[in-house]
Amino acid sequence: MPVTSDELLDAAVPVLMRDRGASMKEIATAAGVSRTTLIRFFPTRDVLMDALARRAVAEATRALDAAALESDSVREAFAALTQGFVPIAQVWGLVYTDRQVLAAPGMQDAADRIGERIDAFFARGQSEGFFRQDVPAQWISYSFSGLAETATELIREGLMGPKQAPGYLARLLLDGAAAR
Repeated sequence: MPVTSDELLDAAVPVLMRDRGASMKEIATAAGVSRTTLIRFFPTRDVLMDALARRAVAEATRALDAAALESDSVREAFAALTQGFVPIAQVWGLVYTDRQVLAAPGMQDAADRIGERIDAFFARGQSEGFFRQDVPAQWISYSFSGLAETATELIREGLMGPKQAPGYLARLLLDGAAAR
């Protein structure tokens, strides 16, 4: 059965989310391949993590660009951001919090640029009156990222549909969890 590097990276994400120290053997097992096959694509765990990080940065950048955070109305950009970020949130969270991954050349700067764009979007939304102003923009930004990661996990576990997740995320972030 032919396998691609992207398929192997896709299989690695849930394993690494459950156990950030997962072995190459555990990742290979989850991918349904031998350790030898995994190592043919990614000779070391560091190489695998670097590939995962670079893909996550590229996907996150594409999602932010597609959302037009800096130019569309805050309402439109927020809707596009929730649609585009939920599918990649889990791997983004893995990358953004892994010190070893961020130590790779250029990764910390790339991750910081993405975080700064998201923070700036929420700050713009506050200044335009779309988001509440009594909490720091970074609080909203981190809450958004955390909810997106949670949505991705619920989708992966079959507890939420991928089409439902962005709407749930938006409603919870904007309206809270209190009963009306």
